[in-house]
Amino acid sequence: ICMKETAIARHMYAARCFESGMDMKTASGILGHGGIQVTIDVYSHAMKSKKQAGIQLSDENGKIS
Repeated sequence: ICMKETAIARHMYAARCFESGMDMKTASGILGHGGIQVTIDVYSHAMKSKKQAGIQLSDENGKIS
């Protein structure tokens, strides 16, 4: 497996962790990051899409919090 394929697989795994609701600290540890800020910096786009999905779901249910 080449480095690019490894990076893609790792990135997809991390995105799925966040989509499934795994907390940032746990994911950071599993990914072997030196700190949670590394995880936030690298995967913030995955968190933004999850937030948008939550907002949309709230809108559809008529419950905005």
